Amino acid sequence: MTIGAGNTLTVGDGSNPAGLILEGTTSITGGTLAFGSSEAVIGVKATNTISSAITGTAGMTLAGSGTLKRIPIILKHSLHA
Repeated sequence: MTIGAGNTLTVGDGSNPAGLILEGTTSITGGTLAFGSSEAVIGVKATNTISSAITGTAGMTLAGSGTLKRIPIILKHSLHA
């Protein structure tokens, strides 16, 4: 999936955990994945890659049997991996 340059995909409602499930060999590129003040919960089932910027303030939880690659490894604000 490609998020256009300069665009933002907002995930979550800003108060409850926000889920993103990646299946197969999913890649997310370009733009920004914005979780706001929702906890980012990312489920991975294979080797997945996110090269988009990820923003948020409530942390990140990775779940599942897969691998998440961040290219480059740049986490903005107080998001933790």
